[in-house]
Amino acid sequence: TNHGRTATSTTTTTTSTDNPNVYYVVNIGTNNLGAGMTTHQTVRGILAVTKYLLLQQQQQQQQARIVVMELLPRDDEPGLFTKVQEVNALVRDEMEVLKKNHNRLQLIDCGEAFYSSTKSSSSSSTSSTAAA
Repeated sequence: TNHGRTATSTTTTTTSTDNPNVYYVVNIGTNNLGAGMTTHQTVRGILAVTKYLLLQQQQQQQQARIVVMELLPRDDEPGLFTKVQEVNALVRDEMEVLKKNHNRLQLIDCGEAFYSSTKSSSSSSTSSTAAA
């Protein structure tokens, strides 16, 4: 379901993908959750794109790297923060399996800094409330 949005995807092979310094970055999924898709639908989408890129690399004997980004934390809607964590955990598990056969595949968690700042700000506000 695209909820009235038009999504287009174009694959162009104008760069030298046999160059090991070429990266494909998969940074998708957060809008799927925001549009009401389930965590499992979102994970399937992320993995579908990742597996497509892996297949293309294999078929074309490319040396590019594929970097999959975990979803950044967000809580602009009720329950979204938990869904993001669920998606990231499921993607993390699936990526461990994929990485066994694909050494040029990497998963990056950019949200750790956000989680750390959320923890420290909530603990400092709890401390100041307790002191008052």
